[in-house]
Amino acid sequence: MLLMSVLIVCAASGSATAEPLESYLLPGIDIRSADLTPGKWCRYLVVDSAEGMVDSSTVYVAVLGTEEVDGKEAFWLELESNPMRGDSGGRNVTRVLISSDIKQLALGDSLYPYVRRLYIKRGTEPAEPADPRDLQRLTLTRPTSDQDWIRHPNVPVVTPLGPLVCERRELIVNERREVPAGRVTVIQKKEDRFVIWSSEEVPVFGLARCEIERMRESRTVPEMPGIPQAGPRRSRVTTMILGYGSDATPIIVLDK
Repeated sequence: MLLMSVLIVCAASGSATAEPLESYLLPGIDIRSADLTPGKWCRYLVVDSAEGMVDSSTVYVAVLGTEEVDGKEAFWLELESNPMRGDSGGRNVTRVLISSDIKQLALGDSLYPYVRRLYIKRGTEPAEPADPRDLQRLTLTRPTSDQDWIRHPNVPVVTPLGPLVCERRELIVNERREVPAGRVTVIQKKEDRFVIWSSEEVPVFGLARCEIERMRESRTVPEMPGIPQAGPRRSRVTTMILGYGSDATPIIVLDK
């Protein structure tokens, strides 16, 4: 899943229930304020459930070091998504060199112009260079911005590492569209509920826990004979910190 393995950390790689790539980075987590101190790493458990199916994976992010590119500092990040089904072929590792200009990323900007080098390792295959333009659809748009979030400071959250005192942020995004289709109108409804727990103790993105609940519904008006209304489809993705530290080592080792 390339860089979105962590930046959209709530979409488990290889998940049978995951929706198509959304156009924003991890909601509530702004890469412009990420702690890119070399050596920092964190690992998450991601549980994705929908339509009675559940997929789990671990997601790992590490800051490996820095490199000067065109007179500017750039950061080496490594991202790993690993399904917990025991299928080594579903493992994806990405190593990416991101310009320090990422700190000036603006709403609507695509991520890929800030990527200087990109390597992908899929399953047991060797790592290969990839085209940063593959990340063109990744942009910083709502709901990554701070607007409309409801905030609660000093909220404890239980994690496998013990309780963490966090800032809790919540956002609900609703969308309704009416699409004419011949003699009927298709009514499409979407609702996304994001809940983010952030802690300064957790490195890189400060993410301790994330919950995303999605509702999707499509129906025709008037109803079409013989075509039953499916009703709302609901899904839920939960992300939880499993561990973190400051001694990151590379998974993808590049030739000097």
